Amino acid sequence: MINLDDGNLISQAVNQEGVYHAEVRKSTNGPKKVLLDGEECKYVIFADTNKGYLIRHKTTIDGRVFTVGNEPVFEILFGKVEVTFNGLDKQTE
Repeated sequence: MINLDDGNLISQAVNQEGVYHAEVRKSTNGPKKVLLDGEECKYVIFADTNKGYLIRHKTTIDGRVFTVGNEPVFEILFGKVEVTFNGLDKQTE
């Protein structure tokens, strides 16, 4: 299993334009939606519109968060990442 360096991801979200983390988003007026190739993604914890990838909780077919033991499983998805702020979009170039 791979462990995420969440501190590094939070640091990127604080210091780089176009990078978002769920913990930073809670304390700011962060994105309302995250889209990957035009499709809304749920359970996203990190999105980088500059590099075109996001990290989210992996889900089962019926939409529940997948875990191994008591630990959540994450997946990294690549593509055109867009975030929406109250109707305004930011996306990868």
